[in-house]
Amino acid sequence: MAVKMLSERCEATSVDAAKHDLPMLDKMYKEYAEGEAPENLERIARIFRESDEFVVLSGEYNHGMPPGLKNLLDHFQREYFFKPAGILTYSVGSFGGVRAVVHVRAVLGELGKATVSNMLPVPKVSSAIDEDGTPADDKMPKRFTRIADELLWYAAAYKPAREKGTPSDLMPIRPFISCPAFSSSLGPPLPRSVVPFEKCRRDSADGGNPAR
Repeated sequence: MAVKMLSERCEATSVDAAKHDLPMLDKMYKEYAEGEAPENLERIARIFRESDEFVVLSGEYNHGMPPGLKNLLDHFQREYFFKPAGILTYSVGSFGGVRAVVHVRAVLGELGKATVSNMLPVPKVSSAIDEDGTPADDKMPKRFTRIADELLWYAAAYKPAREKGTPSDLMPIRPFISCPAFSSSLGPPLPRSVVPFEKCRRDSADGGNPAR
């Protein structure tokens, strides 16, 4: 549903962690010499690099996001900088994966993303959306439109700002000085990176607070 609705307003691409079958993180994309990264990493990096915004679709597993999604996100870094992200979650129970939102939002923030305030939890996902992606609740597309409106607004604002230069481009890397008489970090920490669509298994764990 999300890809279809976004495709009506912009060019949307789905990246499914299960289909790309990345190994457990041992070497990030940025650690490969140019042209030497595995093809699947190079393909995903290109998609992320060319994207202006992200929507992260996550199930809830033990209060957090699925390990496959986390592994996918952790393989990349600069491709995410200064781009907005929306969050969609789901579960087989009644709360729609809202506990995972806390984890997802924290991870995306650490990766350098600004997450939009609106979110869309989808409870009882097995019956909420059919195999073609059509929602049983006709109000669901309207709720997603609120996320898309906010996300695309941020994307339109961020893109020209990125083209003018970002803090990590404009600021030199300055040293950390530590000695008995003087200890100081010279300048703020540089931002780090963020994210995609993911289709996960529908047997996610559930629980926690009701969706807002």
